Amino acid sequence: MLNYISGRLEEFSSEMKQTTDISSIDSIKQLIMSALDLAAINKIENESSSSSSIDQQNNDNKKVSIAFPIKTFRIRSSILTELLEVSHFRSIRQIFISILVIVFLQVAITDLFELGTIDFRLDVILWNFSNLSACLRLWLYLFVSACIGVYCCFHFWAYKRLSFIPIVSSLNTTEKSNKKPTSLLIFDSIWFTLYCLYIGLFLFFPVHYILAENYPIVTRIIILIEQV
Repeated sequence: MLNYISGRLEEFSSEMKQTTDISSIDSIKQLIMSALDLAAINKIENESSSSSSIDQQNNDNKKVSIAFPIKTFRIRSSILTELLEVSHFRSIRQIFISILVIVFLQVAITDLFELGTIDFRLDVILWNFSNLSACLRLWLYLFVSACIGVYCCFHFWAYKRLSFIPIVSSLNTTEKSNKKPTSLLIFDSIWFTLYCLYIGLFLFFPVHYILAENYPIVTRIIILIEQV
């Protein structure tokens, strides 16, 4: 477009040279060229600014959509409930229930013919829950140590270590501020060692107490699950 305009201006200047002075033609040409150049430059700048603003707006929309996606929440049943709505899974459940009923009837009939009475083996159930008071007392100790003791120690460590961090006000010392002071490293190492010692004692003493007292199966499971 500019080449076409410059060509037309040269033709116009060559025609005007034949009738007018060269100096006046050059001044007119310079004025016309400057006005056309300004118009073309303004047009290009407006187009580039509008395209850049559109691109920036699209990029902002993409960033917003990526960083903060819109989430929809809805109430739904559990996976097991949805599976039980299928006829095949309902039939499998009924098969297991029927197997349990058949096993119970088989054991009951066998006891009737051999012993003359139905033995529900309640002594085994009572044996599994024997020494329950000591089990609950040990479970309470573990629960209190994990919920209260560890929380208080962690709270103290998190707030006390702030006093070992130096306050840096100048911007030139950013590299130095990234390095932890020696006192902070020693403080963190001590508390990390205490935490590892607590984990070791938490795993050792309950097992030792269970084996020493010869806990039955159910009470052992209660303590071991609390450890996990």
